[in-house]
Amino acid sequence: SCTYTESAQHHYETLLKKNRLRFRVIGYSREDNNLSVTWEVEGHLRNHDGFIHAICDDKSIKRFDY
Repeated sequence: SCTYTESAQHHYETLLKKNRLRFRVIGYSREDNNLSVTWEVEGHLRNHDGFIHAICDDKSIKRFDY
């Protein structure tokens, strides 16, 4: 989950694409100022690793499950 902004979901989906990962949205919820999106993601392990490193450096991410 992350802090909600109008472009938050688009930002992370762009990051998935930049890491050459295929995805589809499984779930989406917004509560107060928090956004939670669940994606089903497919791709090479090295591409997953690149995405995970980018997410871990993102200050707006409050929680990340892999």
